Amino acid sequence: MSYWYCPNCQEELSGSRVTYQELCDTCGTRVLCVDETIDSDRLQEICKAEAEGRLVVLPCKVGDTVYFAYSGCEKINDAKVSGFWVAEKWIQLQLTNGSTFTCWDGPNNYFGKTVFLSKEAAEAALGDKANG
Repeated sequence: MSYWYCPNCQEELSGSRVTYQELCDTCGTRVLCVDETIDSDRLQEICKAEAEGRLVVLPCKVGDTVYFAYSGCEKINDAKVSGFWVAEKWIQLQLTNGSTFTCWDGPNNYFGKTVFLSKEAAEAALGDKANG
């Protein structure tokens, strides 16, 4: 289950207070559809962190398996994520095999190029590299 939340009014809304366009009927702000396991106090904390530039969205979680293939490599490798380093403009994944990969909005962003969240995506990219 989920509920509607207005980040501007900072309150949970009933469905009757949300327009068809998913806007708050009181202030016109786009509302959020929130999983009921997240209470409104926690959601306010998240919204405040976002507004202050303190919110980081990680590409995956610790314990997830990522798949990667290097240029010239013929097989897909995998490892579990053991941790993250977060800096102003990048996130570095630490893997259980000792590797690290940087994710950021720049030319050295490995996610979607050599690091993938599914084996199928890694295989498709490896196939593209072999054909290109």
